Amino acid sequence: MFFVNSDDPFSSLNSICHVLREGVVGVYGLTSPSNVHIVQSVCDAKQIPHIITHWAEPIESGIQINFYPQPKFLTQAYMDIISNFNWNEFTILYLNSESLPRLGNFIESSKTTGHIVYIENLDPDGTENYR
Repeated sequence: MFFVNSDDPFSSLNSICHVLREGVVGVYGLTSPSNVHIVQSVCDAKQIPHIITHWAEPIESGIQINFYPQPKFLTQAYMDIISNFNWNEFTILYLNSESLPRLGNFIESSKTTGHIVYIENLDPDGTENYR
């Protein structure tokens, strides 16, 4: 098992090349958006599956297994919950600027169904105090 600096694509490339020499059959993880594409490129070239467990834009080429649901499926699940509880309005709480774009489809769907959506940042000052 190798751990890679989360914001260093060059280190990721070196690590992935090192594990390839060891006879790896798949690559698991890498949670940083700055690393995912370089690792996916190497995995594509070597035809090795890349297993991801966090949100990432789907990559059309290669073998990528992502256990995080695609935004369109999350949107449908959220809309099903809202319909089941007969909610007319609700609040979305988000933590950082990376979270909000992931909800774009959901917010658009809510607008077309006539729901009132409030959006609040849990930590606008970056203090990690969520009370």
